[in-house]
Amino acid sequence: FYTKIRLVINEELFIEVRCNFRSLRQSYALIKQKDRIAGFDNLNGWHFHPAGRPRAHQKIRKPSLEEIFEKLHKIVVEFD
Repeated sequence: FYTKIRLVINEELFIEVRCNFRSLRQSYALIKQKDRIAGFDNLNGWHFHPAGRPRAHQKIRKPSLEEIFEKLHKIVVEFD
């Protein structure tokens, strides 16, 4: 079972949440148009894709949903 949710911030910016309930894979990506700006996911362990270097992987402990959305909100505020 797989779920994808798009949280629209404005016409160019959104957060895409993907969860696979069988594999327990999760991803939270801040996207402008078609490009990931930053994000979190747990493929091969939890890691963060920092703003400005979205292909980089910073290993982290498992974040809470609150931590994920607080960080993404901070990036959105800085981005605007």
